[in-house]
Amino acid sequence: ILTSIVGTFFVKLGSNGSIMGALYKGLIVTGLLSIVGLGIATSATLGWGEIGTVAGMAVTGTNLFICGLIGLLVTGLIVVITEYYTGTDKRPVNSIAQASVTGHGTNVIQGLAVSLESTALPAIVIVGGIISTYQLAGLYG
Repeated sequence: ILTSIVGTFFVKLGSNGSIMGALYKGLIVTGLLSIVGLGIATSATLGWGEIGTVAGMAVTGTNLFICGLIGLLVTGLIVVITEYYTGTDKRPVNSIAQASVTGHGTNVIQGLAVSLESTALPAIVIVGGIISTYQLAGLYG
């Protein structure tokens, strides 16, 4: 929460007026501060060595730290994917706008097609994150 609050101070429009650029700047600052905070918290509370076992697998502080990094990576990827599917200069939005030219029916059909398509990649990213962290730390990942 603290890193998110600090990150909001870096969300400022630059000279180019890019809203997404400003949001990405805040996201990057928050992510970097979260990595540092996660490292400090892991070191102070768990250490980097083995802290226990889960289903016969050793769980270390390092594994849990890497799980946190994977979570941050998943967050970043979800933001990038969302920006792709909602950005006015990207294919999905432009295809819906193009379908609007020919009438309401094609607009609805194209909007439905894009909405169905837009859920696949985030789901794959989330499942990949879940599988990766499970492999590293079992249910604690």
